[in-house]
Amino acid sequence: MPESGIRFRRAASADLPAIVDLLADDDIGATREVPGTPLDGRYLSAFAAIDKDPNQFLVVAEQERDIVGCLQLTFIPGLSRTGMWRGQIESVRSARSVRGEGLGRKMFEWAIEKCRDRGCGLLQLTTDKGRPDAMRSNQEQPPKFTCLYAVELPDSGGGTSVCNTRAAYEALPTEKCAQLDGMKTENTLISSARFNIANPDILAAQKASTKPPMVHPLVRTHPDTGTKAIWFHNSKTETVTGLNAPDTQNFLEGLLETAIRPEFEYLYEWKLGDMLMIDNRAAMHKAGHDYDHNQHRHLYRILVRGDRPF
Repeated sequence: MPESGIRFRRAASADLPAIVDLLADDDIGATREVPGTPLDGRYLSAFAAIDKDPNQFLVVAEQERDIVGCLQLTFIPGLSRTGMWRGQIESVRSARSVRGEGLGRKMFEWAIEKCRDRGCGLLQLTTDKGRPDAMRSNQEQPPKFTCLYAVELPDSGGGTSVCNTRAAYEALPTEKCAQLDGMKTENTLISSARFNIANPDILAAQKASTKPPMVHPLVRTHPDTGTKAIWFHNSKTETVTGLNAPDTQNFLEGLLETAIRPEFEYLYEWKLGDMLMIDNRAAMHKAGHDYDHNQHRHLYRILVRGDRPF
């Protein structure tokens, strides 16, 4: 058993209630899972199918006989890349009691080793499109880095635009900087001003959430360099100091138009196998959609947990 006391094993049917509890223990999972006893029969049917399939591996992480994590690993045959097998990881969860202690990393390391043992040449991670994106300003400790890795690309287009929000802040007039320095943002999964255009999964999760908005500064200080940068996600910002939700959206759109200028932007044009790392504390980024959507643009993303903005 590892020094951490964590043991990984194949899940048994008796583990299902604990697994479903883990799946339900986040904003999006709470809107689609059905925890409780007696357990919904659909989970029992799904487990029976998974357990019989030699290419499925439902895993639990156990600590002192308590289930503190889970994931599902699927081994997929394919014709491309000369018949290469690939591994797929999904439904990765860790219990609140061990979050921040490295269990997620240990689960991925374990899964990668299993995929190697099965001869997989590629590993892919699935995530719900309704999950919050890289800035995650609604979290207390948003990711400080985003790492993107190109797996499949269209023939042209589909680059990633990166804006230097530190330079954008420093180019503002002194009186504008002084105004912004004192402002706070209240952050949620999606602003109420955007409910009519929101992703249905995110909207449902926001309406079901009982968490208060997360308050952050509109201008954050970089913990390593001491420099300041404009820092917000307009879709997640419910209010800015002194403004209601609709006025907040207008204010932020105006700030973007004023501050985000071509000299502060860089378009990264992808080549297969490239990796791009972005410092979210001093930059914003967005994907380009200027490509043939009959072709695929497939990037892997890794987020590195950061500190609370100040």
